[in-house]
Amino acid sequence: MSRRNLLAVAAIGVVFSFVPATARADDVEHAPAPNYFRAALEEIAILGGGAVQYASTSSNSQDWDLGYDWPSYRSKLSGASVRFDTNRYDTNMVTHPVAGTLYYIAARSNRLSVLESLFFAAGSSTFWEYIGEFREFVSVNDLIVTPLSGLAFGEAFTRLGLFFDRSRPNALYQSLGVLFGPGTRAHALIDGTRVAPDARQDSLGLTREVGHRFELRLGMGAGNNRSTSRFELHTEILEIPHYGEVGAHREFLNDTSFSTIDVEGAVGGSGLRDMLVDVQVAPFAFVVKDLKRPNGRLEGDRLLVGITTGFHYEWHVYPTTPGGDADRIAGVHVGGVLAEYKRFGSKVNVRTSLGLRPEFVAPQSFALRSYYLKGGDPNALPTVSREQGYYYAGGVEVTPSIELEMGRWTLGAEARFAFYSGFEGLDRKQELVRNEIAFRDRRSLARASISFAPTDALRLRLGVERRTRLGQVGNVSASDSEWAVVPTMGVLF
Repeated sequence: MSRRNLLAVAAIGVVFSFVPATARADDVEHAPAPNYFRAALEEIAILGGGAVQYASTSSNSQDWDLGYDWPSYRSKLSGASVRFDTNRYDTNMVTHPVAGTLYYIAARSNRLSVLESLFFAAGSSTFWEYIGEFREFVSVNDLIVTPLSGLAFGEAFTRLGLFFDRSRPNALYQSLGVLFGPGTRAHALIDGTRVAPDARQDSLGLTREVGHRFELRLGMGAGNNRSTSRFELHTEILEIPHYGEVGAHREFLNDTSFSTIDVEGAVGGSGLRDMLVDVQVAPFAFVVKDLKRPNGRLEGDRLLVGITTGFHYEWHVYPTTPGGDADRIAGVHVGGVLAEYKRFGSKVNVRTSLGLRPEFVAPQSFALRSYYLKGGDPNALPTVSREQGYYYAGGVEVTPSIELEMGRWTLGAEARFAFYSGFEGLDRKQELVRNEIAFRDRRSLARASISFAPTDALRLRLGVERRTRLGQVGNVSASDSEWAVVPTMGVLF
């Protein structure tokens, strides 16, 4: 089954590589053609740096299951040595996404298309698994997580950097352009080109040619999981032609149409209690709109349906978690669908969305401790669960939301429902696993809020939320839940 899955992924990649992508040459004055040769050299440089780090870290030898010989390499090519690895959680879900982002940006900042850049990232990741880590099993999870997380972060950062480059050329926006798009800026400098600021700008100097929504919120949370200090940052970039203009229009977009970055955190008396990093991009989208402006007020309908790819990392401490240990879930999704509908009315604006994400994730098993306490057999567990406490799973996440805006008041509600089921049969030490047991996990988060805007930018919000977490290992289950009241103050621009 593992070989068929790998072949299917490869086939999809080949098909996607022939889909044309709209170039963004208009972002840069006199932009030269894509520089494939320089992109390849930079990929080699990144791989070379990784090889130096790998050779200088003695702990890597514990993963050497193969030898420096042809039979070992042939087993990698045949699929016999293609497994899930047993690395530490943050090695797989932090450092590998960083590597994937570097691979992707090296190509994208050389003006390659989204899919070409993904191909470079996937190729570099595959080369590292088969050649760079010659004596290790090929890691299935790395082949999936590294390029897809690289696409999500690399594309979102690139779009955010170009947004600030196209805004007023002051010190702040220029610095943010360099921060989020260092490769784009460096290559423009080398090639003697520059990103031209757009003529249309708002009162803050931000470009009007690219839609955006930036929100920063600070506040408190009080519930059955102690009091916490909250922080939230949400960014949304919409590169959709004529998106906010009046008229009827429909269009299929095959370059990134929107990208989002969501960061949330909560700190309580004992330290960090919650952290979320969620990044999502839509390489393909379909837009339909019919907008009018009678009496100076925008009215009509707008629908956006996007095919999404993304990465998320969640870290949360539940009320009854022993020792304050955090529950972690991280992974990637590809081929997701996000539909967003907005109705502009004479008195009420309605914004509603529904997201569906098929995911590859690494959940921290929520019921594993209960399994051990009830005398469960360790030999029935995957090696990564015995050694690291997590497992590899496929799943789906559903994200509905609705927002009603009535003058300066806004009512909102959103939810996330996720279901995960563990993969079986590709363990690093599969021959040692006896009667492999099934893993399942579920989680949900529901929020409702009411906001008041005393000014166009300021938002005062009172929210309530409830989290639920369930896990199952074989016939053993565990669950936990919490609620909180969350008042926040934020700015929206």
